[in-house]
Amino acid sequence: MSNTNKALDALTVKRHREGVLSDTAPHKGLRLVANKSGSKTWIYRYRNVEGRLRQIKLGEYPSMSLAEARSALLGQRAIRNEHGDPREFKQAKKETQRTINEQKRKQGYLVSQMVEHYLSEHISHHRAHKGQAECRRMLEADVIPELGAMPVFGVKRSHVHELIQKIAKRAPRIACMVKVELHGAFEHAIAAGRVDMDYVNPTFGVKTPKMKARTRAFTDAELVQFLNWLPGSKLSAAMKDVLNLMLFTGCRGGEIVSIEWKNSKRPPITPCQPAVSSDAVAAR
Repeated sequence: MSNTNKALDALTVKRHREGVLSDTAPHKGLRLVANKSGSKTWIYRYRNVEGRLRQIKLGEYPSMSLAEARSALLGQRAIRNEHGDPREFKQAKKETQRTINEQKRKQGYLVSQMVEHYLSEHISHHRAHKGQAECRRMLEADVIPELGAMPVFGVKRSHVHELIQKIAKRAPRIACMVKVELHGAFEHAIAAGRVDMDYVNPTFGVKTPKMKARTRAFTDAELVQFLNWLPGSKLSAAMKDVLNLMLFTGCRGGEIVSIEWKNSKRPPITPCQPAVSSDAVAAR
C-alpha cells in the first residue's frame, strides 16, 4: 500500500518489504517500490506536459539512500521544469552521447585498420590465395608505412597523390595497382559504416602514370635455353603443355587453358582406342 499522509523516514524505508511507499511535500512524487524478490527501487512519478502520468527510475535502495533519492528527485524536477519530460530529456542525452562516441570512434579509425579490414573481409573472399598474398604484400609495403598511422577521415587527395607519385618513380605498374586497391579499401570502409557515408573517397581524381605496353620477348639464346630446361623442370605435365602451346601458337595463358576440343578441327584423341595396324589399313 502507498502511504500518502506521512513523509518517509530512513527506518520506514528500511523496514518496508512489499508494495509502494510515497513521500510527501516538498518531495512529492518520490516513490519506493518494493518487490517480493526483496529489491527496492526509487521512482520519480510526475505528469508530462500533456498531463499524462509517467515515471523515471532514480536508483536502487540501499545503494541510494533516502536523502540521495530526494536529491535526485529535485534534480529530475528541475529538468522537468526546464526541458519538459525527464525521460525524453534522458533519452535525447543518451542519443547525443552515442553520436559523440561514434564520432570519436570514427575519428580514431586508422588507415592501417581500414587496410586490414579490407584484406580480411573483402579480399579474402574474392581472390585466390596468390592474389590475396600479393594484395597484402603490396598494401603493407607501400601504403602502411606512409599512411597507416593516419586517421582515415584525415586522409586527403593530396596524401594519396603524393603516395602514388612516389611509387610511380619506382614502379609505375605497382602505382596503378596500389591506387586501385586503396580505392577499394576506402569504399569498403564507407560501406561498412566505419566512416561517415558522406565521406568522399580521397582516391577520386588521383592520376596514375600511363601504362606502356610491354614488348619484352625471349632472345634466340633465351628461347633455346628455355626449351632445353622445360622438359626436365619440376613443373607439372599440364603446365609444360601450356607453356609449349604458348610458344607455338602465340596465345596468352588464359586463352590456352580455356581451349576446348570443339575449338580444334581434329577430333579428340581417345587413349583407350586401339591403334590401327598397317595390315588393317591395307585390308580396307
